[in-house]
Amino acid sequence: MGANWLMPILTDSFGWFWSYVVVAGLSAFSAVGYLLLAKHEEELVKE
Repeated sequence: MGANWLMPILTDSFGWFWSYVVVAGLSAFSAVGYLLLAKHEEELVKE
């Protein structure tokens, strides 16, 4: 959802390629954060 407003802003400044790179990086960062949070919550539930 954030890419809908982020991509046009980044494209004006950096071009399409770098806009995709930034959005892909943010997506990967979010995915890793989600997996770490899920692992932490799993440990809390087991206790």
